[in-house]
Amino acid sequence: QHLAVALKFHFLRGMAGKHNVVMLQWILLSLLVNAAANLESRDGLPDMACRTMQGHTGPVNSVKYSPDGKYLASGSANHDNTIRIWDTVTWQTVQTLQGHTNTVISVDYSPDGKHLASGSEDSTIRVWDTLKWQSVQTLTHVGHEVTSVTYSPDGKHLASGSSGETIRIWDTVTWRSVQTLRGHTKIVSSVNYSPDGKYLASSSWEVNTILIWDTLKWQSVQTLQGDIW
Repeated sequence: QHLAVALKFHFLRGMAGKHNVVMLQWILLSLLVNAAANLESRDGLPDMACRTMQGHTGPVNSVKYSPDGKYLASGSANHDNTIRIWDTVTWQTVQTLQGHTNTVISVDYSPDGKHLASGSEDSTIRVWDTLKWQSVQTLTHVGHEVTSVTYSPDGKHLASGSSGETIRIWDTVTWRSVQTLRGHTKIVSSVNYSPDGKYLASSSWEVNTILIWDTLKWQSVQTLQGDIW
């Protein structure tokens, strides 16, 4: 099929005018239709179909698969303020975690899957034991919404961004804040570790700015800026 596409595209390159574009669009569309028709079905649905899970009573702000892929966690808002845990075989809710008093903005599993962290507009981070599905720690960004949470690849630290323009680094043994990173001038919208854990990236409501932090010295080492829309 790939060869056929290449040959047809090569042929069309020699054609001129709008007919060129129309024919190419027609061929690509026909290939997509044929591919969809050839998909194997299960449960009467084509493999390309999405699953729709219902249960939250408010907007869903964040989703995260467990490391083993057996569960999907989702955090919700608007008077729901819960986290639902979905079985990825049956796609049924197996747990509903309650404890936050405002919108759940972000969820993330620890690398070993033993804990789930959730950040909320109620200024707290809750850490949940995924065996008992109980809250085992409550961490606080005093007076500021928690906008993003992410575990380091080795699981030793949890980073959290906040509406207070700061990022906090938490020790996952003592659950104490070991670093507060300052550099953004507006709400920190997202944080994420590099795969080797040597860097932490953070984005903000500042126009077109990403900061890269060295996780050994905990210093900003790069400021990335792109085009303004």
